[in-house]
Amino acid sequence: MPTVNNMEQANGHLVEGDNIDEYFVSYEDLQVHQIMLTDRRRNLAYKNAIEDNLHEFKDKVVLDVGAGTGFLSVLCAQAGARKVYAVEASEGMIPLLKDTCRINNFEEVIQVVAGKVEDVELPEKVDVIISEWMGFYLIHEGMLSSVIHARDKFLQPGGVMVPNKSSIKACLCRVPSLYGSWDSVDGVNLSHVGKMYRRRYLTEPAILVLEESDLVSGQVTVAEFDLHSVTDADLVRISKEMVTVPKETCHAQGICLSFDVSMFGQTFSTGPSEPPTHWKQSVIVFPDGVEVEEGEGVAYRLIMTRTANPRRYAIELSPLEADEIEHEVGCECSMARCRIISAYIKEQERLDSEDNMETGEEEEN
Repeated sequence: MPTVNNMEQANGHLVEGDNIDEYFVSYEDLQVHQIMLTDRRRNLAYKNAIEDNLHEFKDKVVLDVGAGTGFLSVLCAQAGARKVYAVEASEGMIPLLKDTCRINNFEEVIQVVAGKVEDVELPEKVDVIISEWMGFYLIHEGMLSSVIHARDKFLQPGGVMVPNKSSIKACLCRVPSLYGSWDSVDGVNLSHVGKMYRRRYLTEPAILVLEESDLVSGQVTVAEFDLHSVTDADLVRISKEMVTVPKETCHAQGICLSFDVSMFGQTFSTGPSEPPTHWKQSVIVFPDGVEVEEGEGVAYRLIMTRTANPRRYAIELSPLEADEIEHEVGCECSMARCRIISAYIKEQERLDSEDNMETGEEEEN
């Protein structure tokens, strides 16, 4: 596996300048909101979570961090919230946000608050904080830090976070759009051009949609965050040593990064096994690919470090020796210790299943 250093995702949904304040200006571009609002999986994940848990919103005070067009604020008001504070830092979005409240007849319920959540004041504590803060590979754009600040400043003890949990996932993958398509372009071999083109992804991940069939290994969890307890310090540097186990002997071409979030126990995933979202997947592309063997563990260290611009992360990927790091319980690689543990776990599961069947039969009798 190649070593990849100082990879940095340059863009957010569409544009994002080096100046931190330009981040908020970029969200005044309605094309950014069009991309998000036409992502029905995204929209329905929030809508269904709210409608299936109306008791969490009925007569409650809600804070919407980064309210944008007001989509989530209106959903919360429709669920019966007593008050919704819609905080938005993009100055150009404020008139549209107010119009959303007016057109949906929630001017008395939704109070638009202009400014960064770090700078604003609210007249009361809130029962619920809701936000669509996720960026590419979850943490790009750095908006989770703002949500954490809002939680610490405004959330009542025992209050609700939506989403309440999140995780970053990684797996080996093929990248057909950057490899095989260059071997024969209408009968002309341009593989050397493809190789040169892939070099651009030595400095930033490729944002694209993979198919489930492109996955070479199962997913490994890079990091998990509980939104009720995660701190900003937890986000400065994320490092994980991992072993992924190829499901077949093949030419692996990258590491696929995606994320999951949980809302009231409902999991929303952006992985290739699910229908695509506007986040797509973030792929650390190998310049030349690497041959992997079925069942032979592939070990690597993945480090994500917040840069001087706190909305960006530098990503480093380096190979490790599979027999020199700790494997997760249940690892199905070909190493003897993993085979033994895996066999033991499967035997215990078999015995537990038999015990449950016997217990059920006794209860019926």
